Amino acid sequence: MLGPEELTGRLATVIRAHSPRPVLVLVPHGGAARWLQSLLVEALGVVVGARILDLDALLRESHRALAGDELPTLDALAEVRRALLADPERRYAAIADQPSYQREVLRTFVAIERSLAAGAGLPAKPEAGPDTGPEAGGAWDRALLDAFERFREAVASEDAEWRGRDLGRLLAGHPRVPTLRPGRNAAKIAIGFAPPTTPRWQEVLLRTLGFERWTLPTPTHTAADRRRPLTLRLGCAGPEAEIAAVARWLRREPRAAIVLAPAEAIPRWVVRLRHRDVPVRAHVDLPAAQTAAAQAVRALLRILGGGEHQREDAAVARADLERVLFGRALHVFGPVAEDLGIEFPADVRPGDLHQAWANQRASAVRLSTLAARLEARASASEARASTEERGQRFGWTAEELETRRARERDAHRLLAGAIHTLESLAELGRTGDLSPDRRDLAAGLRQLLIDWGAGKRAAVLGTDGPELAAVRVLLDYLSRARGSFARLSAGLDHALSFARVGHWEHDRAVDGPPAVWILDYATASALRPLPIGVEAVVLTGLDAHPRPPIARGPASEGLRESLGLTLDTQRFLSQLRHLDALAETPRTVLASWRWRAGSGARRPPGAWIAGRQHEGSPERQVGVDAIALPPEVEAGAKLAPSAPIERALLDWSDEPGLAERVRATVSHEARALGPHTGELGVAVPPTRPYSASALQRFAELPYRYFIERVLGLREPATGDGTSALLAREQGAVLHRALESAFAPRLAAGDVNGNPWLNLAVAGPELLQATLDALEEGYRRRAEHGQAEAIWTGEYQRWAVELEAWWRAWYQRLCAAMGTAKPLRGKPEAIETVPGMVLCGVEWSPGDDGSDADALAPFELELGEARLPLIAAVDRIEANPLVQELTICDYKTGRPQWPASILAELRAGTHLQLPLYGLAVDQVARATPQRLGLSAPAPVGSLRLEYLQRPPRQPWQDPNKEVLPVTRGFRLRAPLGVDEDGHTRTVAEAAARFALAFARAIETGHFPLVSRIPARRWGGSRSDRVAELARVVPEKHGREDGLPPPLRPFAHAAETDAELAEPRPRDSEVVR
Repeated sequence: MLGPEELTGRLATVIRAHSPRPVLVLVPHGGAARWLQSLLVEALGVVVGARILDLDALLRESHRALAGDELPTLDALAEVRRALLADPERRYAAIADQPSYQREVLRTFVAIERSLAAGAGLPAKPEAGPDTGPEAGGAWDRALLDAFERFREAVASEDAEWRGRDLGRLLAGHPRVPTLRPGRNAAKIAIGFAPPTTPRWQEVLLRTLGFERWTLPTPTHTAADRRRPLTLRLGCAGPEAEIAAVARWLRREPRAAIVLAPAEAIPRWVVRLRHRDVPVRAHVDLPAAQTAAAQAVRALLRILGGGEHQREDAAVARADLERVLFGRALHVFGPVAEDLGIEFPADVRPGDLHQAWANQRASAVRLSTLAARLEARASASEARASTEERGQRFGWTAEELETRRARERDAHRLLAGAIHTLESLAELGRTGDLSPDRRDLAAGLRQLLIDWGAGKRAAVLGTDGPELAAVRVLLDYLSRARGSFARLSAGLDHALSFARVGHWEHDRAVDGPPAVWILDYATASALRPLPIGVEAVVLTGLDAHPRPPIARGPASEGLRESLGLTLDTQRFLSQLRHLDALAETPRTVLASWRWRAGSGARRPPGAWIAGRQHEGSPERQVGVDAIALPPEVEAGAKLAPSAPIERALLDWSDEPGLAERVRATVSHEARALGPHTGELGVAVPPTRPYSASALQRFAELPYRYFIERVLGLREPATGDGTSALLAREQGAVLHRALESAFAPRLAAGDVNGNPWLNLAVAGPELLQATLDALEEGYRRRAEHGQAEAIWTGEYQRWAVELEAWWRAWYQRLCAAMGTAKPLRGKPEAIETVPGMVLCGVEWSPGDDGSDADALAPFELELGEARLPLIAAVDRIEANPLVQELTICDYKTGRPQWPASILAELRAGTHLQLPLYGLAVDQVARATPQRLGLSAPAPVGSLRLEYLQRPPRQPWQDPNKEVLPVTRGFRLRAPLGVDEDGHTRTVAEAAARFALAFARAIETGHFPLVSRIPARRWGGSRSDRVAELARVVPEKHGREDGLPPPLRPFAHAAETDAELAEPRPRDSEVVR
């Protein structure tokens, strides 16, 4: 066995002893070969007499010597796809076209072929079984082995041998390989092939070729009570905070250190540590698949489509068009401007193009429609009118006004020209044919990349960088593309995935400790002995490493074990033991994991670091603003900046502006509120009445209420749907249509002169009136603003939805009266039963009978306090059978689950219906004549009528119509338990929350906290508010001083007094 510090010294001794004869060293993968070469250069100076090869390089070299060139990988992947799609049960139909899955299956096929060449017999095919469930492994293994046989038959007819056959040829003919000829090598040494994770075919290879294996003792599990505690454990709020914290720790205590990180994170670590003046030593491997050029080409392929994947009228995503037109990979508008005779960027500026594009609000659109719209916009009268209005506002001269008109016109022409170019290329993709005599799409796409300057833009970032490598791979593959459009797309993805650019980064420190080593975990595991002289080990990214075993890969664990391949469970356990061995070394060990991703989403700790969360090692939480805070040092010690910018921050307390920023950062991380997290201390008197939506906005995120409603800094909402219409516009049209149909008939009264409307009698004729009003509303919207085609399509969709809702509502009404069968086969709950008499439409509790358009304020009595409120209730119904009123609210969005509505009611973020119910209840008791009632009547139920049907679920019968959804709850139904243990009803909870929110607004109390953990923040999305909400703590993370959300009812044993009045279950509150 090899000792923990003997690898480099012992290998150098062997090389010197056999010099000048060569020594062949074999390691598992290329990363280990590069690092071992670097270690030997340090130990020997110039390495003479040693050749270091990784396993794949040895197999490729031997295959080239024994069989010539191997079958191109792209051709092998095409055969993999055909073999998967030929499955008679079509198990792989949904995933066979995924390029990443094709590559994974090819790696599995290679492993199976090599295992067979090493003497393992092809296992018997399992009996047919179910495709899902615990017994599904056998069926999938049988399908995989059948696909493997089809693949072997297909590649056997090729002129070149595929890479899976390389092991068999090497084992049979290794004396004819120049590197392995007998007597050529003085010694053959294999390093890094640990027994638990070395498959059987690798052991046969090493034994046949006569390699001496140098191995370390297999790490064993250490009991928790005998573990060596970590020096420091960090929990970081993202990758940047993790790097900043580690850099500060390295700068504060300079020492020879090694940083272990996941392979994909190494480029980020190298760049960020060098920015912080930390010398690094690492091999940076940059994949071409993640470059801007690769992303732009993928977006182009999605735009162009092809064959069966693209219809002539198919829409393309706005995000894909933005990436192509305005991304940094292509220079689109220069060539297009040259074709149109426009001087760019002299006549048209980039800002004009962005403004013209921002006017196109559709999130998905057809290319032909978009081009026609842009051309029409270039000469539209509305565009000229808006330009003139801006000119009058800013005082432009006539010449400036004409110049601005020309710029806007040319900007729309440029965008239309680029869209026309993409449209003409998409026409070629619809043929689905890329045969040798028909390669128009591939050639056109290649010429488009050349014309739009893909190579020039990539060369700006460096001639040896991944951007230019990606462009070269793309142009080379497009010049020889074959097959269908699907094969073109997959081939480009494969070609980019194999293209990588690697280089060494090695900084020489003038004084102080040597450069920090940055290794990936796989390389560190293969070269397990750490370099001599390393004083500190930093384990990073422990939320992503080690990766737990997947539920089911292409081959099951049983099939892999029968073939002698490494099991995923063995790989996972080996990585855990490797981390244990690193933590037990007599060095300083720092372990770090990220409890937030780069996007702000919470992440759980990894399997290894989760087992050390409660041990006695020191722990430190690192917030998102770690870079702005100086490191913690002992009194009198000198601060060591971790970045050049921190040199200016050392004396932050002497600068008032900087000191205020640091105090704000500290306050943001504190649990108690401060002046930077919501305790503003400003009086906001109620100059205007409150509305239910305003109080709900405060409840969701109080600090955002201050920004939007007090300061007036609300941002325009971005579109989040495929219809290109804002939800409030559609809701306004639908509410207006329903009001136009109901209001005149309600004002006329019934045949007996009563001031209400009998819905059972007037129901059928109201449907056509509502549809006519809806059509008129959409027609008026189409006259100005957006394209008529968009509004027409929306009208047709909503006419169908509204008619389906109307039929369901009328049948429910008739079922409640006993003249029809229940809609869902059983009696409806009282909370959702429609009222038989209509008492009010768009009714305001403060309405004094005048014709004023504005809503009149109303004093809502909430106990001993009064709350000024304005409200417009969509619909008030009366149920004579139970002598109570029902409040109805229309919703145009997707239906919510009852549990979500319950959570909002308990947190105070759903106040609209409860406050409406309290307001109507107050008016109905004091002046029932306003609602056409002869005597006071209470409000009983609150109902949500969802006008849009929910999407069909997979478990639903496809032959049955999807019915609209209605949710309802009782105003005085028990809702939950407050912090004092008192049961609160829906009405009491709404009154309690509304008063607390109003008082907080008036006293300047706007906590920066989210009230519902499950819903981080609500309302329209905007970039700055989203960035603010990303770091907002949940309710339990900060003391906000507001009433906490109610707790759901516990199902534990209750006292006798509580049993006397049983509490309803959640399903009995909201239906």
